[in-house]
Amino acid sequence: MARQYNCYIILVTATMPMLLDTIDLIEDKEKYFRKLNRINIINNSESEITLDEFEDIVLEDIRENKDKSFLIVLNTVKSSKNIYKYLKENTDRDIIYLSTEIYPKLRLEKINKIKNSDKKYVVVSTQLIEAGVDIDMDIVYRDFSTLDSINQTAGRANRNGVGGKGIVKLYKIVDNDRRICNYIYPRYLLNATEEVLDGKYIIEEKDIYDCNKEYFLKVKNRLSNDTSDELLDLIPKLQFKKFRDKFELIENDEFRRVDIIVNADNITNSIIQQLENDNEIDNIDLKNKFRILRQYTVSVPRKDMSEINDIGLKKYNIKYINKEDYSEEEGIIRQKQVIW
Repeated sequence: MARQYNCYIILVTATMPMLLDTIDLIEDKEKYFRKLNRINIINNSESEITLDEFEDIVLEDIRENKDKSFLIVLNTVKSSKNIYKYLKENTDRDIIYLSTEIYPKLRLEKINKIKNSDKKYVVVSTQLIEAGVDIDMDIVYRDFSTLDSINQTAGRANRNGVGGKGIVKLYKIVDNDRRICNYIYPRYLLNATEEVLDGKYIIEEKDIYDCNKEYFLKVKNRLSNDTSDELLDLIPKLQFKKFRDKFELIENDEFRRVDIIVNADNITNSIIQQLENDNEIDNIDLKNKFRILRQYTVSVPRKDMSEINDIGLKKYNIKYINKEDYSEEEGIIRQKQVIW
């Protein structure tokens, strides 16, 4: 795209995919990675364990390390809620839950609470914790995922490089004989990760760079450029609808999502009432209202909508739920148990 449309793309990341011909702006970058020594990744993914077994392992570790903070990252909302409830029932530690079902304003409040306190929290989260969430934890547990995702989660362990080494413990959790990671990640990326980690039990931070190189080389060899070429061909023809329809990060319709506004306080209630009652709202005012509502918007799988007590505003094509259908601890309250 950069060559075809004469534009520049600047990528800034600590885990740069080695899939493109890029120009490094930092010379001899490998030496910086070799000096890092903040964490060890303990790879327990050679065998599979159930969610119940994983819960017991985590609980025992939390009880034995009362002076440590913990981050437990799961691949699905359901598995994360299950372990959150289990830990709440079986330990007196302060536990905070994060997922995409916690609306952004509340999520930021929770993250700031973790960052600005000396208290050693136990944080249970989905993989949203990987996207620029700046928290520093002592011990991290991660359900198996792709190597780039594992790296991002590992970046929350001993992030500031103080004290002893941060520990990242990797497990492969199954539910009904199916790996939970298979619900979320493409099989070829998981296979590449398994091949890179095969035979490695302890991975020091200084060795992660080499693991990344090996991983992205394997991914590159598995990728096809056919779809990319087809997408680029649609742009000059101005066929943007076809482009949008074909460009899917997750192809399975099972994972298509719906945005829902949480009517959580007087601010949202006032805006929703205005949207329901006013026939004419100034465009600028309308944009400002929706900008505010974005801070109260969560994303849920479309397949779960039958279990959610939502209210629709057809004029603006939006859905919302009232606060009695929402838990600030766990997110949306469903009418029945969630299936993956």
